[in-house]
Amino acid sequence: MEIRALKKTDSKEYLALMLRLDEESEFMMYEPGERKTTAEQMECKIESLDSSEGIILGAFDSGNLVGFVSLGRGFANRIKHIGYIVIGIVLEASGKGLGTMLLNSIERWASEHSIKKLELSVMVHNEKAHNLYLKSGFVDEGVKRKSIHINGKFYDEYYMGKVIP
Repeated sequence: MEIRALKKTDSKEYLALMLRLDEESEFMMYEPGERKTTAEQMECKIESLDSSEGIILGAFDSGNLVGFVSLGRGFANRIKHIGYIVIGIVLEASGKGLGTMLLNSIERWASEHSIKKLELSVMVHNEKAHNLYLKSGFVDEGVKRKSIHINGKFYDEYYMGKVIP
């Protein structure tokens, strides 16, 4: 397994991964068919990330992109020390320690770039991901009530954080 920063040449594969995750998981933000991003827009997104603002790390298995973790840094001076992360892994690659590897990699990157806290949210009923985050040192900091609407039902999310020493 190789974990590395995505390059603009990875944009088509990254878009394909995101579209696949939209189909495979109710735990991602977009519903199947809702994402309208083009490969060119994805290329611009990857290219526009400079190391001071954030990063997208990809997990490659035998050269195929099977997961990612992205970090966006706080936009204002008072919150530039915070990185908000999103993670996604295709079903066939889950349960093999990849989530832990991605979280460790993004924490290393964050630490090297003066980020002192990582934040994320996870749907309360996504027990597998919630347990991964707890195991990785994140703590529940609150509950966002009726935060997500899926198939006519509202779901709560845990708001989680991890202070980086």
